[in-house]
Amino acid sequence: MRFTFEPAQVMALRSRIFGQDAALAQVEGLLKVVKADIGERTLDFRNSLIFMTSNIGAHQARRHRLRFAQGWRRLLRVFARGEAAVLEDALHAHFEPEFLNRIDRILTFQPIDAQWLEALLEVELGKLNQRLALHQRSLTVDAQARAWLCRQHDVRFGAWALGRRLRVELEPAIAECLLHNDAQRLRATVRHACLVVEPVNG
Repeated sequence: MRFTFEPAQVMALRSRIFGQDAALAQVEGLLKVVKADIGERTLDFRNSLIFMTSNIGAHQARRHRLRFAQGWRRLLRVFARGEAAVLEDALHAHFEPEFLNRIDRILTFQPIDAQWLEALLEVELGKLNQRLALHQRSLTVDAQARAWLCRQHDVRFGAWALGRRLRVELEPAIAECLLHNDAQRLRATVRHACLVVEPVNG
């Protein structure tokens, strides 16, 4: 596949192929970024993989999963239709067939189970400690604080919810601690039903 970057061709793409403003806006954004990078040269996509992510159909799939995971349907192992069919219906309701026909493969990501939250938290804390290391700081998080950060996980929002909780609850606590202390080692814990960050002395 080869692309040239002419505005007339992009506008023709809007009316002729997609008929989807949101999808085409993403394509136009990609073209602008690539054009800024390579100028007027031709870009060859023949040996490239393009990944696109979407939450389209996630709500329908979750509702389908919950419906058939309880009651008599669960006991009798009744599944009227698979999740793949539910997701396919949602995609066809949102995108034109011409667009979907150009996608070679569609993969479905499964919801994050509670058993994986600790591992995901470890990854996020590792990133946070890398940033703190640039300022000669380090952070340890005890078991209470880890449980606090992983509490009431909503599978609808995936790993983003955990990262957001660190940004909204843990990082401000770190900043508050550093405003009043010059310690290099910090510890996160829970006191009086609140997440706090304290300096580690010695």
